[in-house]
Amino acid sequence: MISSVLIGRGSERASIDAAYQRARRGGAVTVLVSGEAGIGKSRLVTTATADLPGEPLLLAGGCLEVGANAAPYVPFVAILRDLVRQLGRAGVDALLPLDGSALAAWLPGLTPAPAGRTRLLEELLTLVSRAAARRPVVLVVEDLHWADASSREVFVYLARNLTDRPVLLLATVPGELASGHPGRQVLAELGRRGDVVRVDLPPLGRPHVAELLAAIGGRTPDPVRSSLIHRRSGGNPLFVEALHATEDFEGNLRTLLLDRVAALPAQAQSLLPVIAVAGTTVSEEQLLTVGELPEVDLHSALRTLVDHEQLVVRDDGYAIRHDLIREAVYKALLPHDDRRRLHRRYARTVADPAALAEHWTAAGEPALALPAALLAADLARQQYAYDEELNLLERALDLWPRVPGAEQLTRTDQVSVHERATAASFSAGNSAAGMAHGTAAIAGLDPTAEPVRVARLLELRGRLRNRIDSGGRADVEAAVALVPRGVADDVRGELLAALAFVAAIDAISAPAGAPRPRHCGWGAVGDPPCWHLDTPKTRMATSSARPSFTCKAAKRPKPRVTTTRTSPACNGRRPRWVWPATSRRWPSWRGPVSGPRSGSARVAHEEACWPHAGPGPWHSLVGGTRPSRWRKRRSPMIRHLCTPPH
Repeated sequence: MISSVLIGRGSERASIDAAYQRARRGGAVTVLVSGEAGIGKSRLVTTATADLPGEPLLLAGGCLEVGANAAPYVPFVAILRDLVRQLGRAGVDALLPLDGSALAAWLPGLTPAPAGRTRLLEELLTLVSRAAARRPVVLVVEDLHWADASSREVFVYLARNLTDRPVLLLATVPGELASGHPGRQVLAELGRRGDVVRVDLPPLGRPHVAELLAAIGGRTPDPVRSSLIHRRSGGNPLFVEALHATEDFEGNLRTLLLDRVAALPAQAQSLLPVIAVAGTTVSEEQLLTVGELPEVDLHSALRTLVDHEQLVVRDDGYAIRHDLIREAVYKALLPHDDRRRLHRRYARTVADPAALAEHWTAAGEPALALPAALLAADLARQQYAYDEELNLLERALDLWPRVPGAEQLTRTDQVSVHERATAASFSAGNSAAGMAHGTAAIAGLDPTAEPVRVARLLELRGRLRNRIDSGGRADVEAAVALVPRGVADDVRGELLAALAFVAAIDAISAPAGAPRPRHCGWGAVGDPPCWHLDTPKTRMATSSARPSFTCKAAKRPKPRVTTTRTSPACNGRRPRWVWPATSRRWPSWRGPVSGPRSGSARVAHEEACWPHAGPGPWHSLVGGTRPSRWRKRRSPMIRHLCTPPH
């Protein structure tokens, strides 16, 4: 038996009620409900949100422990579908953009729109904001610590930006997370915000344990027995309920959870491990396919498990009531061969590639798991879920040696997977993993046969290294050397821009007194752009690139240089351009769109503007845009690049 009454949580419930009232007055509030497993976080959230005034729009989604790093946006996909159930498809479509949606991958039937992660986040923010304009919204995310990285980013983004809307964000998290757990950073970031309320659930005291036992048993418990249960359970409500049904107070608490399963009828006992293997909500159709019970016996077993509080009924199927029970059943009641058999059966009933990869891997079928993992990685990238893409690519690389003929099976090679993982690491901000994958990819390529491909990897590895310790310049210089002029000028332009950026960071990060390099094969760091394009070199460079360009500043007086206060980045001096009164503007370029943006024309244009046959770092960094757009807001890095060497 379990109690439907919330006991001993009056102050915690009042905190949630107060946060909701603050949100109703026009300011979003985030509440984190924390506590150990089984302490009653979900019960508190369910009870507190059921009685909120004002008829709020309650939207809930949960995170999965199984496959947490594979399928992206799991809780928010569930929230969106919950929104469709409550408002109807037409009501949700009215809240989305008319020209297509970045959420098309979440909700079949929507017109996809070319987008990036920024549009996806903004669109989801707009969707919640528009829904909140009609009535208060309560968003519940269960087990945020199990969320994939993209879902954690969405949660933090909403918490930051839903500032003036009547929205209550509720999430359940554990009391403590292991060192290195990715959820620690999210909780630390949220904890620094003044609009985040932390509700910590302590263990139940002895009077509350006695009250819970009375609610379960329907009568006042024996005081001695109540004290023993309180001591043995540590005040954890889940263990209090397990101990209530036994006389063995000295056994392992997880064993006590299994003892309750052992008291079930045989059909219910055999069905519970089948549901545990799914790892998530499972439908009756799946259970008929995976399990071995006839339909009539299946319905009877499901009813028994629900009546004995082992299962909970959800909109899309059945789930084991608590993850502690699921974990105990999965590990203790299923022999290894039976687990593999059930995972193999589940793999034949699911369509999601990430779930397929999970089940085929657990079933010991690497040849089937490998293509599923690569397909899931493709889908994750399409949804801008770069952390999940990286996890899936790394799973594919782990499976690769165990699959004979992997290249023929996947129509790709291991080097290409490392190459994709390098790009995914860069997008996800995982620099250490990206450098490892980039090194592995470069080791498998011949720079003489594929110079452009190797150059791109070297440039990416250099930028990843630059994020770690401001280094990486040697890699990017090697990349530029692999792509000479006339080979792939568009790629060369991108490499030169990357080199300018890395060199700038290198110069800024140099210790005080360190010598500044004057030449690096593409121009001196800090050399100013030439103020005249009417030179032999300019005419030669622009003669092969149409249209030609002329400099408005060609007839303007050159600036003189003075030095002001000291700066370690400038070797103890900070140069400054002092413009004569007749000219206060940066030079701008005549030509279509202020200069070519790709190809040989861009390279010729950039190299013509710099005295050492290389593109100007300030011009490359802004990708060919007009300098006048940013002349008043130059960063210290750009200002440093545009000053002459000492």
